[in-house]
Amino acid sequence: MDSIDLSVVWSVSAILLGFQAVALTCRAWRVAREIDMVSRGDLAWLTAADAVIAVSMLILVFGVFVLPIVVSVELDTVVHLFGLSLTRLGGYPFVLAGHYDLYHRVERSNGRPRFTFQEGVVLAVWEVIILGYLLWWWL
Repeated sequence: MDSIDLSVVWSVSAILLGFQAVALTCRAWRVAREIDMVSRGDLAWLTAADAVIAVSMLILVFGVFVLPIVVSVELDTVVHLFGLSLTRLGGYPFVLAGHYDLYHRVERSNGRPRFTFQEGVVLAVWEVIILGYLLWWWL
C-alpha cells in the first residue's frame, strides 16, 4: 500500500470542509428564523449540531491546514486530526435528530428548548465515541 502524503490529506480535507460549509449554509433557514425571533424579542441560539460542525471545521482548518504550515508536525498527527474532525462530524445527523426529538416523539411543554434531553444523550454518547478515538490514537 502506498503511503499518503500531506497533499492528499489536504485535498480530502478541503472537500470535507466544503461539505461542512454547505451543511451550515443549508441551515440558513434556521438562522433566518432565529433572526426573526430576535426581532420579536426572543432569544436566539444555534443547535448543538451546528456547534458539532463548527468544531469539526475548526479542527480541519487549524489542525490539518494551519498547524503543518506553522510548525513541523508528523503526518501521522495531521491524519489523526483529520480523523478526529471526521469522527466529530459523524455525530452531526444524530445530534440534530436528538434536537428535534426524533428518537422518541414527545410533547414539548416548554416551547422551544435550547437543548433537549435526547440531544444531550446523543451528544454525550458521541463524545464517548470521540474519547475512544482519542484514546486509540494516543495508545
